[in-house]
Amino acid sequence: MNIEVTGVQGKTPLSRVRAAKEQAIARARARGLRDPEIAALTIPLTVEFKSSTDRSETRCAKFAAKFDALWPIKAEIVRLPSQRGDDVQLIRNSYEPIPVQGKAAVAAGWQLEPITPERIAAMREASPHATNTGLRTGRLSAIDIDVVNEDHVSRIVSLAETVLGYTPLQRFGSKGLLLCYFNPAPIRKVTVLTDTEAKVEILGQGQQFVALGTHPSTLKPFQWRGFNEDAEDGISTPLNTPLDTLPQITRAMIEAFAGQCAALMRELGYSNPRVKASYEHEKKLRKLGADEDAPHNVSRAKEHLENQVEQGHVAVLGALGNDAIYELACVLMDRFYLSQEMTEKLMLDIWYPHCVPNTLEDDARSIITHAARYIQNEPGANAFRSASETFGYIECAIKSHRADDYQSSGGLSFRSMQDIVPIEIDWLWPERIAAGKLTLIAGAPDGGKSQIAANIAATISNGGNWPLGEGKAEQGAVIWLSAEDDPADTTVPRLIAAGANRRLIFELKPVLRVEGGMRTLNVAEDLDGIASVIDKIKADYGVPVRAIVIDPISAYMGGRAQGDSWKNSDVRHTMTPLLEFVARVGISTIGITHFKKGKDADVLNRVIDSIALPALSRATWLVAPEKDGEGELTGRRLFLIGKKNIGRPVGGLAYNIRERLIDNGRGGTMPAPCVEWAGYVTATADDALAEQAGKAGKLEAAWDFLQLVLADGPLSEKEIRKKAGEKHRWRTLQRAKDKLGIISERAGGLAGSGEWQWLLPKAKGGEDYDEPDAALFVEAS
Repeated sequence: MNIEVTGVQGKTPLSRVRAAKEQAIARARARGLRDPEIAALTIPLTVEFKSSTDRSETRCAKFAAKFDALWPIKAEIVRLPSQRGDDVQLIRNSYEPIPVQGKAAVAAGWQLEPITPERIAAMREASPHATNTGLRTGRLSAIDIDVVNEDHVSRIVSLAETVLGYTPLQRFGSKGLLLCYFNPAPIRKVTVLTDTEAKVEILGQGQQFVALGTHPSTLKPFQWRGFNEDAEDGISTPLNTPLDTLPQITRAMIEAFAGQCAALMRELGYSNPRVKASYEHEKKLRKLGADEDAPHNVSRAKEHLENQVEQGHVAVLGALGNDAIYELACVLMDRFYLSQEMTEKLMLDIWYPHCVPNTLEDDARSIITHAARYIQNEPGANAFRSASETFGYIECAIKSHRADDYQSSGGLSFRSMQDIVPIEIDWLWPERIAAGKLTLIAGAPDGGKSQIAANIAATISNGGNWPLGEGKAEQGAVIWLSAEDDPADTTVPRLIAAGANRRLIFELKPVLRVEGGMRTLNVAEDLDGIASVIDKIKADYGVPVRAIVIDPISAYMGGRAQGDSWKNSDVRHTMTPLLEFVARVGISTIGITHFKKGKDADVLNRVIDSIALPALSRATWLVAPEKDGEGELTGRRLFLIGKKNIGRPVGGLAYNIRERLIDNGRGGTMPAPCVEWAGYVTATADDALAEQAGKAGKLEAAWDFLQLVLADGPLSEKEIRKKAGEKHRWRTLQRAKDKLGIISERAGGLAGSGEWQWLLPKAKGGEDYDEPDAALFVEAS
């Protein structure tokens, strides 16, 4: 029988030996052993050594000798990695470890202090009983699922993986589960509360959780459960999984998860689920009559700003930078009683030079002014509201200069390109559909345009993967506006077949009531209404709208463009407000349009209504049937670039339209079509549409060849094959022969004494042969 001794504490090796002896004897006696029997035992002593000195071989030998001296039983010393070694490794992996006793951090100022190996060593020296190790959250974002029901925990974890991605870093304590993610732009705590003890908390800045150590209630070690194929035991822990290898999330993704989590918990039967945003500091109302800009408060504010800089808490473009400016300004004015002028001066002198970029001081001043305005009536009341909550889409402000950034002369405005900050393109579907831009999908009727739009909408609604490993969509809502398809018998079946989360796809009614009757919605006059719908969807469903599908786009152009949509000037006049709107809110607009009749050689000129539409779009994708080298239809369809003037070049995609059986809602099934992506293709839009544009390609070349070789009279099939060689396939020559009316006759007798020969029609009937119109080569698709 062996007695295991664990969890030994003490300031010195000797005190830990004594504690080990007492624990071993107590456990042995609890098993009913008497002292003579205890003396015959071997004690495997598992002790956590707290310093590099304790880990040395000499020290370990002395430790064992002291144990033997106190209790004449051989002890096998099992050494665990030291906390100091763990701390260094955690810091190396970009985490911020802190000493924790039970679940509570014990070091003063642990929320703000820079984390270094030396500082952690000093904390541990000052708090020897804090034997657990916590991880400070900030860039590390943790979702703590504090729910008892295991099935409910599994449902919430599944939702997190859908919205945020799968994380290998999963910790189990006594119930629920904790999931870890990487958030480069730290946020404050967000909690999904219920009227019971069940809750889901997204830990933010100024918080921590226990990563290594023993649970104070169960006295069992905290367990990590994720998979890491590179780890010796296959388990992912913070010691073997660097922070920046975890799935990267954003504030918008966290908000989407929180909103959907509340909806899920309502579905699971929890009472009154709701999302509550907490803040790093309590709201502190300005004391009426307090002196502004008091010297001691100015000194405290300066120290606070310097700490923010030291910790890297600065505004970064594309990472809610304007929110950071707004909230810090509110903290300085409400917490330190600074005037707007002093707030602006200190922020621009101490903090703003470290922001990225730091060239738009006018934007910063404007945001500080907004912060001051919103705390005047009830001082401090709005101090910790995010900028987006207060101003709508203010986070886009830093991306485009206001009108007053321009100089004026002669009634015109201008500015230097040096004053414009370059911005990386934000993609909905990487390198194919940009966020905040207009993208067109054009093609012939029944080509699969709307099917592709349904596939895109389904991917967005689920936060799913784009085809062929081209990235993962950020989950969001989609607004669908269609003038041609009935939603019940066409659009919804397609969405179901595509696997869409239909809860997040919204049909926008295409007509609205106005004074004097009804009219069709149009993008020129109804942008305010569309913006209101976008805001309501985000407020009610907890996710932002990421795309608007307009099918066809010409049906909603309104005004002059509705009557004369072929005029470029009218199209531009109508579409410019829409383009400015989607750029401002960062939503992708996908317009469906058709090919016009005719055989224009330029594929973009074939887009119906106006060349202005593809010109205004940042990308125009064309759909066409795929044909093989002989011009025969393969059954697949192609999604090809017609025009793309942003991003890198990308290849076209092949796809099939498949039927799937879906639930018809009446206890049966019904077929519905959906897109099945089939891989990359090298064909271009010009290649795919060549024959339809009057270019016969290989077929026309075969006709030229036959006209040339038969010009001097009939030739046998054998001679024709010989002359064609490798340049023309026999099947292509046969198709050209049939289409052009070339005559085939038997000459020279029957059986082996004769042969088949080809001759041009004029050689048979004596009439002149007219060159066929190129339209003869156009095949039905």
